[in-house]
Amino acid sequence: MLAEEYFYLDTFGLERVRQALTSCGDVACDAIEVRAAGSDSTFYLYFDVSRLMDALRRQMPPEPERKR
Repeated sequence: MLAEEYFYLDTFGLERVRQALTSCGDVACDAIEVRAAGSDSTFYLYFDVSRLMDALRRQMPPEPERKR
């Protein structure tokens, strides 16, 4: 998914300032703070990564039960 996000940024001449995994309502999303070339101001773009996160979750072994 990152490759597609970075392709989008490159296509529109945007520079990534910072990136974080967050929630957009009920779904996981990447929040990327970006800056346009030659600009000092930044803004956020949000990419839905819920399908990717679901696939990763299915591949992970279940966590063992913790003793209390």
